Amino acid sequence: LRAERVIVAELAIEGLSAGRPTVPLGATPPRYPTVERDVALVMPEHTPAGAVADAIDRHGGPLLRSRALFDVYRGRPLADDEKGLAYRLAFRAEDRTLTEDAADAAVAEPVKGLARDLGARLRT
Repeated sequence: LRAERVIVAELAIEGLSAGRPTVPLGATPPRYPTVERDVALVMPEHTPAGAVADAIDRHGGPLLRSRALFDVYRGRPLADDEKGLAYRLAFRAEDRTLTEDAADAAVAEPVKGLARDLGARLRT
């Protein structure tokens, strides 16, 4: 014997968006490409990743579009009181394609700010 179930539901959508579905919004793709750079940093173990993200945002400048933490490392060759955090930084200008020199300069600013604010250094 096979048991079958019947499920009945009644939905009242009037309270949701005044009973009308929302209009999907789209954005025009950017005209110029995004340049991504990975930055691996070493810092004191007690440094919160949120403080690092805030410092990247603060020092990233107008070209920084996004940052994403993709690796946390502890262990040799780092000291016991250090950790490594690796971020993918995305940069884009609205009026031009970034050159390699411009992208490298854009990456250098948050790295300098992290060194100043949090004692971070590039992992080599």
